[in-house]
Formats: sequence, C-alpha cells, structure tokens
Amino acid sequence: RGLTADLTAQVTRVAGLRERRWVLPLSLAPGAKTEDAATRFGVHDLITGGVRVDGNEIVIELEHRDASNLELRHQASWSVSADAPASPDFVAWLASVLGFELSDSELEQVRAADAGSLEVWRNYVRGLGLITTRADSARTLLLAAVRADSSFAPARLAHASAMLASYESDRDDRWIERIENELSQVSGDDRLRPEAYRIRADLASARGDANTAVQFHRAAALHGRANPDYRRSLWYEWFLLGANETAEAICIEGVELHPGYFGSYEDLAYLYLMTDRYEEAASELETVIRLAPGHDPSYNALGAVYYSLDRWDEAIEMFER
Repeated sequence: RGLTADLTAQVTRVAGLRERRWVLPLSLAPGAKTEDAATRFGVHDLITGGVRVDGNEIVIELEHRDASNLELRHQASWSVSADAPASPDFVAWLASVLGFELSDSELEQVRAADAGSLEVWRNYVRGLGLITTRADSARTLLLAAVRADSSFAPARLAHASAMLASYESDRDDRWIERIENELSQVSGDDRLRPEAYRIRADLASARGDANTAVQFHRAAALHGRANPDYRRSLWYEWFLLGANETAEAICIEGVELHPGYFGSYEDLAYLYLMTDRYEEAASELETVIRLAPGHDPSYNALGAVYYSLDRWDEAIEMFER
C-alpha cells in the first residue's frame, strides 16, 4: 500500500499539469480491481505492478494497461539497492505512457525526491502504507526515515500525516506542535504542497476550526487539481457550515474540471440528496451510472431517490441491480 500511495502521488502530479485529467483517489484504491476498474470507476488507463526481492535489490515492475480490455500497452522496471540511488522516479515513464508531452522544466516540477539510501526509502514506503491502519508503527518507521535523512521531504510529510492520525485518535494536543513543525520543513517543496494543505485542513477540522479548514481545503484543491478528493473535502466542509450554495458551486466546478470522473457527479448528487432536491439528485446519479456502470453504491442511492419521488418500479429495479 505504501508504494501504491507513492506511485499515486507521482501520477497525480503528472496529471495535474494538464486540464481535465484526474487520477482515481487513493481512498478508492483498496476497492479497485483491474478487471472491473473501467466499469466500476470509469477509468481508461491502468497502472499496475508489483515488488519483488532479487538478491540485494528490490525490483519494482510496472505495467500500463488499457482499462477496457486489460491489453498490455507498456511495461518497465526499476531496481533499488544499497549501491544505487533510492526513491525510484516513475514520473518520466508515466508521462510518456499516458501521452503527456512534458518539457524538462515540467518534469522537474513533478519529479520524485531522492531518499538517498535504500534504508530511508524502505522505511518511508513501509510507514506510508501503515498510516491509516497502524499509526504508531507508521510513526516509528517514518521518524526513522526522517532522522536518517532530514532533507527527504516526503518522509516528513508522511510523518506529519501519521501524527495527524494519532491526534484524531487520542486528541493529545502535544501532536499539534509536532505536526506543525514537520509541515514547516516541507513548506518550500511545491510537489508536496497540496497534501501539506490537506493535512493542515484535516488538523483544523479535527480541532473544530471549520473556517480554517475551509481555507486549507481550498488551497489543496487549487494546487492539487488532479486529485478529486481535495475538492470533495472542500464542498463537504462548506456543507457542514451550512453554506449549501457555496458547496453546490464547488461541486459544479468539479464537474466542469473533471467531466469524465463519476465522482464529480456523485458529489453533486449527494449534496442534492441531503438538501431534498431529489429530481436533480436523480439526474446526477443517472450520469454516474452512465460513466461507471459497475459502481454499485450508485444504484442503491438512485433507488432511494426514486423511492422518495414515488417512482416505485424504477426504485425496485435499481435496488435489484
């Protein structure tokens, strides 16, 4: 999961350089299967792969497939060892196989940071993969990476995220200063700015400061355009503040920004559903199903909307599907 998170971050930075490109958020990745990704999420390109140990090397193998038929389009591998630079940089390969023609300066904007050693990179990837499930273990691994190479900003950012997970669990205020300290160390790295804003937003939200959370969610959405989760967090924060018109405007902007992403219409549908605008909710959910016919939750949601509209037969059909 840690390598998936790092790879997702890299491909999201690449996609962010072009309009209307989006990457399936990591929050949905655990439910993603290659064989149904096209119908469940409406994706067109799949990046899959694995990791294996070959002697003293760690070999990372990636494949680019057509999501509609799983046809293999491209493949490549990277080796990481104690004798070779760590932190494999997938950016140039990703840009090439996904059809991005990036200048040298654009590549430099999104290129992965170098951990400098195999130990630092392994601790970083392992810790990154444990943040949502075992925050204590994640903190230990990520702190080891930071102490071994204090200049490796991704480890600092992930360490801040792990400490945030701990704060959300135990509400120990001592975490707040530590989180802020780590974030201050990565503030100059534009590649990490959207996720740093996300952490600040979630921290503010956990502390009950919705107004500050909104400001940081807005910054994350602005600087991380290819990650739809940032915009989802932004509109929902405004909804919690009772600013339904602002929340709706943000959802509509999401549809315009990512017209091919089912989640943009799903967000708008749920906003309409929560504000009793059932006809509009039905229309958006119908679009979700058109874009991602294998996305099962949309059928239940649309069935509930049809039920509220007294469209009984259509509701039953959706529930049965």
